[in-house]
Amino acid sequence: MKTTTFRFESRDEALDIPSARLSSTRWARRRSFPIRIVSVTEHEVLVELDAPTTAHHNRAVNSLGKILQRQLDRRHWVQSYLTPSYAVAFA
Repeated sequence: MKTTTFRFESRDEALDIPSARLSSTRWARRRSFPIRIVSVTEHEVLVELDAPTTAHHNRAVNSLGKILQRQLDRRHWVQSYLTPSYAVAFA
């Protein structure tokens, strides 16, 4: 097995750190190979994987990327929904 690193970055939107850490932890528990969550910050999630093959690695990081992107999309939608339309017009 080869240790590889995956980094999910978000430059525009800030991640919610507690929910990103919780999602990453739950995602890691569902994998049958060792995963170490290195860091979770406002703009990136960094994990190390000991996947048996490249295919396992690719499927795993694709699923983590989808989970974190859904969180960003939901957070963006909620923030835009809560912003009054008249405030957007004058911004």
